[in-house]
Amino acid sequence: VEVYARYKLAKAEGLEEGIRAFKRGIADVVPSSALEMLAPEELELILCGMPNIKVSEWKLSARYSGYTADGLVFGAASELALWFWEVVEELPQAERALLLKFSTGSACVPSQGFEHLMGLNGEQRWTLALVAAGDERLPTASTCFNLLKIPHYSTKALLEERLHVALHYGSEGFTFS
Repeated sequence: VEVYARYKLAKAEGLEEGIRAFKRGIADVVPSSALEMLAPEELELILCGMPNIKVSEWKLSARYSGYTADGLVFGAASELALWFWEVVEELPQAERALLLKFSTGSACVPSQGFEHLMGLNGEQRWTLALVAAGDERLPTASTCFNLLKIPHYSTKALLEERLHVALHYGSEGFTFS
């Protein structure tokens, strides 16, 4: 199935020649035996480098979704959103990249900025959504929609701890999605 899917994608999009050229170019620089040892994420990091994620830009382009327990619209000025951005500001670049990957499927910001993140149906802004779950739940994500769903945690420390667990133990595959 995987081979057939790759064949259809390459043929349908006209990418076959481009993929061959890319492979030849990489093979000129890096032996194929070395490439075989790398996971796709490691190769991406080697080719693209560590992203420099500017939280101020991320925050400006973010959208918000959901309602608080008392029926108020969840937004940038909500206490939980303020806590979230304080936690993100304190993260080292590598963990910011993990957070971006956890919520979008990519650890890199598009060259044109956060407002040009790609989702299932084209450009899709990153959204922080408040979900009706308690302190015991972990953040979850819908990467096709660039959506991070966070429960309404009772403290900033709990938000930070739960986010850390989700990023470090649920950032691959569909473990916590």
